[in-house]
Amino acid sequence: MWQTPAITIVGANESAGTTRLILDSIERFDRPWQGALNLVNPRGGTVYGYSVAETLGDVDGELGIVWLLVKREIVLATLDELAARGARGVIVFSGGFAEQGNAADQLRLAEWSRTTGIPLFGPQSIGFLAPIHGVNVLDGSLRGEIIPGRVALVSQSGAVLIQMTNTVIERRIGLHSAFTLGGGAVMDYVTLATVLLEDPEVSAIGLYVESIGSLQGFAALARRAAEAGKPLVMQFAGRSEQGQALAASHTGAIATPLRLVRGVAEQYGVTLVTNLDDLASSLEGLQSGGFRRWGDGRVGVYTGSGGLGITFSDEVAGSDIAVPQPTRETVVALAGEGHADAPLNPFDMGAGLLGAPEEFRRLVSTFVADPNIDIAVQIFDVPDKELAAQYAWITEGARLTQEAGKLAVLGTGIDRRGLLASQVLGPDVVVGLGMRQTISKLQALSTWSRGDAGPVPAVTAARDAPETRVVLGDEMRALLASVPLAWPEDWVVARDADPAAALAEARFPLVAKAEAGLAHRAKAGGVLTHIPSADAAVAATEYLRALFDSPVTFSERVVFSDEYFVGLSRGADGETLLAVGPGGSGVEDKDVGLRLLPLSRRQQEVALARYAPSVAGHEAFRAVLDALSALMLRDGRIESIDLNPLVIDATGRVVSLDAKVHLYA
Repeated sequence: MWQTPAITIVGANESAGTTRLILDSIERFDRPWQGALNLVNPRGGTVYGYSVAETLGDVDGELGIVWLLVKREIVLATLDELAARGARGVIVFSGGFAEQGNAADQLRLAEWSRTTGIPLFGPQSIGFLAPIHGVNVLDGSLRGEIIPGRVALVSQSGAVLIQMTNTVIERRIGLHSAFTLGGGAVMDYVTLATVLLEDPEVSAIGLYVESIGSLQGFAALARRAAEAGKPLVMQFAGRSEQGQALAASHTGAIATPLRLVRGVAEQYGVTLVTNLDDLASSLEGLQSGGFRRWGDGRVGVYTGSGGLGITFSDEVAGSDIAVPQPTRETVVALAGEGHADAPLNPFDMGAGLLGAPEEFRRLVSTFVADPNIDIAVQIFDVPDKELAAQYAWITEGARLTQEAGKLAVLGTGIDRRGLLASQVLGPDVVVGLGMRQTISKLQALSTWSRGDAGPVPAVTAARDAPETRVVLGDEMRALLASVPLAWPEDWVVARDADPAAALAEARFPLVAKAEAGLAHRAKAGGVLTHIPSADAAVAATEYLRALFDSPVTFSERVVFSDEYFVGLSRGADGETLLAVGPGGSGVEDKDVGLRLLPLSRRQQEVALARYAPSVAGHEAFRAVLDALSALMLRDGRIESIDLNPLVIDATGRVVSLDAKVHLYA
């Protein structure tokens, strides 16, 4: 398509303004079209000074890229002639297809494109732009100088694509191409972005997506981007947290559409944003960072202002950017032995160093060389470009960071665009103009650095509204026998049994749980903790029987500090999911992460560091995750497993205080 010798506009006219916008793009002064330009309309004559052919048959030579500014019926009637004439690509402007109930006609577009091999965009597409190939057939107005580069843009909305492209142009981000998909009869975002990832001239892709479509398709795209080493930044609009609120398992209730997308994005390193400014900032930061991964994306911050350091800490608290403390060795070198345990990230060097360049160099070089830091950020509100000392600070800080093999970032307290700090520092230093832009760029760099392609996700045949049964007690423990879990000792009181007799050998205090097959037992009031005595146990039994008419299990009380949740489930499309995070009551409302199984070692490390950091280095906990994942992947009978809570006891064992397994009936 890029090698097209011609552009043809079918239905060209002066009545609606669409033809004028397309011609403006083709004639654009900084990159005018060099090939043949054909306009077609049965009325003939001229349109905006161009001669108009009455039919396609009157056009000599190749048609090239063809714009169809005609009604649905004429679009369909024209397809065969376009195929016979060897069109290079087709853009369908009109609507009236699936969005108005004519799904069969939209399927005809798709089948025609697949059969002929001719790319088709639309219906309701406003075209595309490819600066490096000298092609601009957008139905839209762009401002400013277009810089050819390595970033591709794909949007399901035409209006958003124009805004997105103008923002990228304003930020001076090098543009490879920009596509609007419209109704996506053939070219949905997954198809097009996957093709763009194979283009050696593309290094990153920005996406505006209103409908994710197949989760498997999105996951395949994200994984392919991770494999190719090409970051994706996506604005996912129209998000909803509604969905599986009535799911039988905790994991099912957690797996809402937004959480699933977020989990896949985190797993493979896709940056999710909520607006076009952050999308452009993310792409700009990735471009300055060379589109590469920087270690684990861990951020170290140094500044000459304690207030700016505090402001940065407040801003970064709402993100998942890792801001680890330096090693003890680094802290001692910076602050002395007496402050070896002091928090030193952000590191406030004090403004007095403006007059002590040697000490400045010593402190900065020591800080940025720390092995816990991959990206070094200098927060400094440059007051005036005429003040040489301040500019020497930022340039020397960037130089020392790059010498240490780390990514240099300058973040300013406010947007000082007029100081042109990026021109002073060069294109390979990330510049954040104001705290928000700085955080956006760091989020993209950190997210991309943590992503990993890992193994291909496992998919099983999806089931339509399958019936399940709950497995508890001895059957459940036998099913989980391959998982290195410890269990508290239990005493089961049957429906009609005497609780005092059943608990004669029990060791108090105990925890009581109603065995009523409840998905969310604690929330329903089916768990009573801190049962101190036999009399209290009898009262607890009577209370739970009255509520649930079920057996009651009493378990020994395990001493622990933190609770964790681990769940596994089959997704609606057959994907196998792992959920991990803080446990206890109301786990559905907590910050729990989702991942597709199987996981690589790195993917598991990143998930634990993000959602269960206190056990990220606990080998027994990781062994439990490995065994649960293997069990879920090999045993197709299992619909879901919920372990909530898991705790670490005084001996370091991973203990399951409550567990439930759903098997397909």
